[in-house]
Amino acid sequence: MTTPVANIGYLAGQGVLKVNDGVASAQQAFTFPVSIDAPGGEVEKVDNSSLANATRDRTYVPGMYDGGETSFTMRYCAADWERLVALKGVMKTWLLTFPPDGSGASVPTTTWSGFLTKFNAGPFEMATITDIKFSVQNSGGYQFT
Repeated sequence: MTTPVANIGYLAGQGVLKVNDGVASAQQAFTFPVSIDAPGGEVEKVDNSSLANATRDRTYVPGMYDGGETSFTMRYCAADWERLVALKGVMKTWLLTFPPDGSGASVPTTTWSGFLTKFNAGPFEMATITDIKFSVQNSGGYQFT
C-alpha cells in the first residue's frame, strides 16, 4: 500500500474560486487560478490575569476571531479583471473548492462573506505572463464542508 502524496502544486488547476458577482445570479468561477493563500484566521488572546490570582502566572481566555484576508493570484483575463473592478468594496459570498490531494478523499469546500480589499494586474511586459493579484477580507467565519 502506498501513502498518498499531497499533489496540490500539480493539481492546483483543479482548485476553483467562485463568487456570485450578481451578473448571472449564480456562483461563477474565475478562469485561471495560479495560487491560493488558503483561508485561515486568528483568535485573539485576552489576558484575564488578576492580582487576586493564587499564583503569579498570567492566564488567558480566547477572544474574538478574525478571519483575516485570503489572497489569490490568477493569470490575467480581461473578463476576470472587469469582474474584480466591479466587486471592489462590495460584500459577497465567496466559494473555494480545494484541489484534491491525490488520496481519493473528499475535496473540502469553504464559503465566506467578504469584500475585495486589494487588487492589481501587471506588469504588462513583452514575453511575460501577466498576473492578477487580489485579497478578500473575511467578514465573519469560514464554513467548511
